[in-house]
Amino acid sequence: MCPRLGPRVLRAAASVHPWLPLLLPECRTMAQARQELRWLTEQFGVRSAKLHRACALRSRHVPLQYILGSQPFGDLDIKCRKDVLIPRWETEEWAMRLTEAMKEVLGGEKKHTRPWKVTDLCTGTGCIPLTILNETRETLKDPGLDIGAIDISPNAIQLTQENYKHNFPRDVRNPGNLQTPDNTQPPSSINFNIQKLDILDSSQVTKYTDKHLGVINILTCNPPYIPMQDFIKDVRSSVRVYEPKLALVADLEFYENLVEVWIGQRLIESFVYELGNIEQAEYVQKNVPPNWNVGVRYDSDQRPRCVYGYDSTAPHNYKHLFEIFAS
Repeated sequence: MCPRLGPRVLRAAASVHPWLPLLLPECRTMAQARQELRWLTEQFGVRSAKLHRACALRSRHVPLQYILGSQPFGDLDIKCRKDVLIPRWETEEWAMRLTEAMKEVLGGEKKHTRPWKVTDLCTGTGCIPLTILNETRETLKDPGLDIGAIDISPNAIQLTQENYKHNFPRDVRNPGNLQTPDNTQPPSSINFNIQKLDILDSSQVTKYTDKHLGVINILTCNPPYIPMQDFIKDVRSSVRVYEPKLALVADLEFYENLVEVWIGQRLIESFVYELGNIEQAEYVQKNVPPNWNVGVRYDSDQRPRCVYGYDSTAPHNYKHLFEIFAS
């Protein structure tokens, strides 16, 4: 929570820029307020009416990414919009590390002849699967990539589609449209599928997996994981008021779904799920079958950030992949 703002602090801010005081209620420090003002000025101009409106919105705790319209994520520019969760640096950190591990390990598996299947649940903006596509498509183009992005929210589905088009040229999005010299269409080595689906409805999951044949090599998910009491007590007002509760509030539901459906029905060979607390990881560790190895990855703040696991009987070197991922 930001400390109460006295007249001296507000006068000091106004001496820097007349609209800087508008940023202080949400920003925790003067330095952070000045940094946000720089970003807003770069987008809207020094003294424009748009800049004033942006500062006024920020004073009402509207998230900066909704005002600017985007958030960097790896090398991608991810569009952000109300009713879809804003990507965080913690998610970016582990997603980038996962792609590094995938390139090093899966890129060396020459005996694998089918496209690598990666599916992201609760995809939101699509930042995780789009980053996997961006970072690994060259290394894994032979045998190929089959990436799925799933969400229950129509707003998230639409925004993922926009981010796909925004970040990738047409020849990447539709490689099958390229013609060979004999005027036939080559088989596409890259497939990016966006699907509206309630993953807590096991019948919908069954229909999805029946349609998309083959076991999923890596399942990723940044699920809702904040218990309601923590959401009310600990979450900042800009998040509580403006970001979708659908993408934020839950406890064990999605980890139970992971264990009972995705692992229990043998639909996946490995997974990475973001965490809200260590108890969620402990639930997964205690309830997976004995042939599954499970671990926890910590973020740069030394907080438990992901629970990951793999089927030790699967025919790929997931042990090495997740050793790299966890390091």
